[in-house]
Amino acid sequence: EIDGKEGFCFGCGDQWEPLLEAVGGETEAKKRTDFLQHMDWPSMAQVVQTAVGDSIERIEAMIVLTGFHDIMKLAHFCPSVSSKHAPYRGYDADATINDHDIALAYVLEHYPDTLPSFRNLPPTMRDVLLFSQNKMHFNHGWFVQAEGPPQAMLSGFKEAAKGAAPADVAFYFFHWLTDLAGAQGTPLGGAEKFVLNFPRPVLASFLWSIPYLQALSQDSETTVVERYLEARYQASCPGQPLPSGPSAVAQLRLVVMAQRGDDMVTEAFASAPSW
Repeated sequence: EIDGKEGFCFGCGDQWEPLLEAVGGETEAKKRTDFLQHMDWPSMAQVVQTAVGDSIERIEAMIVLTGFHDIMKLAHFCPSVSSKHAPYRGYDADATINDHDIALAYVLEHYPDTLPSFRNLPPTMRDVLLFSQNKMHFNHGWFVQAEGPPQAMLSGFKEAAKGAAPADVAFYFFHWLTDLAGAQGTPLGGAEKFVLNFPRPVLASFLWSIPYLQALSQDSETTVVERYLEARYQASCPGQPLPSGPSAVAQLRLVVMAQRGDDMVTEAFASAPSW
């Protein structure tokens, strides 16, 4: 709320002071300004607040994870599975773990002393970081666009989230945001991956969906999807009653997929022939 939005969109000066107006060419400056003015900042703030809040420990954990989470992309760092830990997430004894997320999880779980910044975190925060390195088998785009049935979209995520608090699920998504925001190595340029090269409506949809996914550790996949679909419908078609009857879910999904806020989708569905 001070100057974080400007730093995110416009970047920083040579002394790391956030810039207060866009720089660059006309097209680039317009993209930066449009992002600042039209981004769904409350949804982003909600993710950050839920993930770390005012907790120094959780903020430290996020900084620590951001610092080392991609180190296993360097092949010579990738560990081999010890016989006493085999099999480990599909890797047999003596096999080199070439998936960088699983490789990092293996080191964090079995050899934490090799990363002192991780070792020195409180045990609860070490557990949160380990959770963030789980393979969720989750396609966020499928969920946002209602492109599949609940079990197919969310069963892997739900299994990984067993025992996780909603704040820990939010931590996972906050890490996803920081990871993608820093994907282009321009530290003085702001979050250029999002601001210049990522469709803002898609990012806003992802952020808007996260609070519903946080409930997955307690609620069923079907319940989470139904709540999300109903909320999207109400946001797209304010004042319209929710569809009911056997075709309700189909109509909700169609409205989400079509990304329209009028009656065209439901009217088209009602006029479709019965088979």
